[in-house]
Amino acid sequence: MYKTTIILLVLFGINSIFAQVEKNIYELNSIENLLTDDVKKIMDDNLVDKKVVFLGESNHYFGADLLAKTEFVKYLVLEQGYKNIVFESDFFGLYFDHNKNIENNLYPFWSRSVQGKELFEFIEKHNVTIWGLDNQMTSYYSLKNFTEKLTEFLHDNSIEVNADFLELTETFIRNRNNAGKVVGKSNLEILNKELEKLLENQDVIRNKLWFKFIESYRSNIIMNSALNSSEQAIVIRDNQMAKNLDFIVNKMPEKKFIIWLHNAHMIKDNYGTRSGQTMGFQFAEKNLIIHII
Repeated sequence: MYKTTIILLVLFGINSIFAQVEKNIYELNSIENLLTDDVKKIMDDNLVDKKVVFLGESNHYFGADLLAKTEFVKYLVLEQGYKNIVFESDFFGLYFDHNKNIENNLYPFWSRSVQGKELFEFIEKHNVTIWGLDNQMTSYYSLKNFTEKLTEFLHDNSIEVNADFLELTETFIRNRNNAGKVVGKSNLEILNKELEKLLENQDVIRNKLWFKFIESYRSNIIMNSALNSSEQAIVIRDNQMAKNLDFIVNKMPEKKFIIWLHNAHMIKDNYGTRSGQTMGFQFAEKNLIIHII
């Protein structure tokens, strides 16, 4: 099963969603001889005019998947001209810090793993820009900078907020994994209402970047209010990840993107697991004119 999975994830494109699955499954060799000329020919044919490539994994902690995906990244960068990679990681933090502090900005199961070393050395050597699509602000950059940058934005635009808003924001960022207990339900509601008001503010609406940051932050608040591990929270997260990815991709229409994420988020069909609610399905629906594979 492992041999067929990786190529399926790369080649199962939006234009063939309703085709027979068998047409998009190709058996691969071992990692030492993974991308043969025959496999590359299949890839070449399927990647014509493709702007976005989803590169999934069955589990974030599988080193073998990481090594195999690294080979696909090399091929996509060197032979297909993909120079941007979007991880299932902090949208805000990686928008600013990109490749500067990978070990502390990306999840450690990628950035600090032995199997990930070759990937990130390759990314650095070939000037591949790292982005994030996740609404969860897990990076060191966000921990140190989100509240300060938000404060600056509000000050520069003379936008008034609840007196406790910024302090609660800082508490939330520093205790995001346990915000329900540390921040408290009533304070999460204060944050939610303030963020809702901000998203209706004309100065925020005009600033598309900060509108997206604030929208993403609010979705994280709502996730915590809905219990972070619940099915409802997963749906909220996927919905926002689709919006964040949509923003990145359409902000740079001339660029091509590799999207590195879990299989469960990248599903592009509207049946089965979380029918129509996955990041992949929602992003594809928003971008019917963009060629996705």
